[in-house]
Amino acid sequence: MDNARERVGRLAIYPGTFDPLTNGHVSLIRRGCQIFDNVVVAVAADTPKTPLFSLDERVRMAEEVFAGHPSITVEPFTGLLVDYVERRGANVILRGLRAVSDFEYEFQLALMNRKLKRHIQTVFLMTDYQWLYISSTIIKAAASLGGDIKGLVPENIYRKLREKYGYPYPLGDDIDLGIGGGSGGGEGGPGGMGRGGAAGSAFGAGLGNGGFLPRGMGAGLSAEGDDALRNGCLDPDDEGYGGGTPPMAPTF
Repeated sequence: MDNARERVGRLAIYPGTFDPLTNGHVSLIRRGCQIFDNVVVAVAADTPKTPLFSLDERVRMAEEVFAGHPSITVEPFTGLLVDYVERRGANVILRGLRAVSDFEYEFQLALMNRKLKRHIQTVFLMTDYQWLYISSTIIKAAASLGGDIKGLVPENIYRKLREKYGYPYPLGDDIDLGIGGGSGGGEGGPGGMGRGGAAGSAFGAGLGNGGFLPRGMGAGLSAEGDDALRNGCLDPDDEGYGGGTPPMAPTF
C-alpha cells in the first residue's frame, strides 16, 4: 500500500476478532472504502473469548478475502485499540451497528475510547439489511453442527469452517437438513433445522421461535449459546459489530 495516501482523517481502522470474518463484515469494509482512502482490518489478538481460529489463521483468511484490494490492509494488533490507532497514524475507528442493542454497548465503548484519546473519533455504519441477523457466534454455532452457512461467509472461510468442524467440503449428501420433527424427533419448533431431521431444541428456541432462520442453518446450541440468543445478549464484542441479536427478527 502507498503510505503517502494514508492521510489523517482518510484512514480508518476497523477492529474485531473476526472469528470468523462474515459477509456482514466484508460488506461494511467495502462500504467504508467508499468513504475513506484506506481501511485497515485490525484483527485483535487480545479477546476475552476463546477463538476457534488462531490469530494467524484469522489474519490469513482475511488477507485472502481482500487480496487485490490495495485500499484494504489486514494486520493483527495487541493492547488498547486507541493506542494502536494512534501508532497507525489514524484518528478514525470504523464500527458497525445492527440493532439498538448494539448501540448501547458501542456508545459506551466510543465514549471510553474518546476519554482515553480525545482526538480519535468513532464512525458508525449501519449493516446492510440482508446481514442483520448474522454474527460470527451464530455462524459458528450453525457450522459446528453441519449447517450449510454458504453465502453467509466468504468461500475460503466457508471451506475452513467445514474443515475445522470435520464436515466435507463442498457440502456433501451426508447431511439431511430436515425441518421440525423429522425422523430424529426434533424439538426445535418451526424454525429448527438439524442433521438427519433432528432439530435441536436449543436452536429452535434461540432462532426458530424468533421468527427467522436463515436457509440451511444447522440445529442445536450449547446452553450458553441458547441463553444468549433468547435473551438477546450475544457477546458485545462480536467481531467488530457490537453486541446483541436483533430484538425482533425479520420474517422475509
